Amino acid sequence: MVPIPDKEDLSVPNDMVAEIVFPSRYRRLARRPRKRRKKNVDEKITVNTNCCGRCGQEGHTRRTCTFFQKEK
Repeated sequence: MVPIPDKEDLSVPNDMVAEIVFPSRYRRLARRPRKRRKKNVDEKITVNTNCCGRCGQEGHTRRTCTFFQKEK
């Protein structure tokens, strides 16, 4: 690592010293950005449905499956 020299030793051009930097006009939102792409009419909108791991039928999960009776 190289140490930073003293402020007195730095040489800054005059045009840089006179330059004024303004803050940005807009603030970025603190969430995930929205999708900008519009889907075409022929593109399907998929809806996820529950699928059972035991019997493979849709609409319920393995926990609520009544196809196979629980063995005690």
